[in-house]
Amino acid sequence: MNTFRCSPQQLRNAATNADTIGGAIRSHPVLYLSVGDVGHAGVAAALHTFRAAWSGELQLRGTATTGSAALLRGAAADTEQVDRLLAQAAAQLGSRT
Repeated sequence: MNTFRCSPQQLRNAATNADTIGGAIRSHPVLYLSVGDVGHAGVAAALHTFRAAWSGELQLRGTATTGSAALLRGAAADTEQVDRLLAQAAAQLGSRT
């Protein structure tokens, strides 16, 4: 049996955190620095190598955080809907006794 417990507000908070992380990934300075901004040829070469190796990964991670945030917001809405339906069912059962 699943024992995971999380309120809709906690799910929304997690979605906000995912948005924040995604924004940080997408706006990381290493993605926008010009090679001429660093001033040293060795650092410029390292920056170029890093971008070549990691730019795709960073884009994927940024996209994943967007998807995660949407999933968490959907889970919060679904949880609230289930709570409403259970409360209605309980009220109907209570009125029958």
